[in-house]
Amino acid sequence: MVLIVVVGSVIGMSIPFVLSRMRLDPATASAPLITSIADATGVVIYFAIATAFLPMPEATGTVALVTAFG
Repeated sequence: MVLIVVVGSVIGMSIPFVLSRMRLDPATASAPLITSIADATGVVIYFAIATAFLPMPEATGTVALVTAFG
């Protein structure tokens, strides 16, 4: 959770600077854009941590897929 907050803060801070370096209007980095990018990054971080800690079940063939998904 802390990692997601830190990454979101860094993204929110750096996007206006990146846009001004590219000679674009930094005001276009409005709250919805920053929030969307930070949320998407947070979901990726969350699933990466979950995948690292939770083993994926091994599915072999279509029989395992049918039994796994009903």
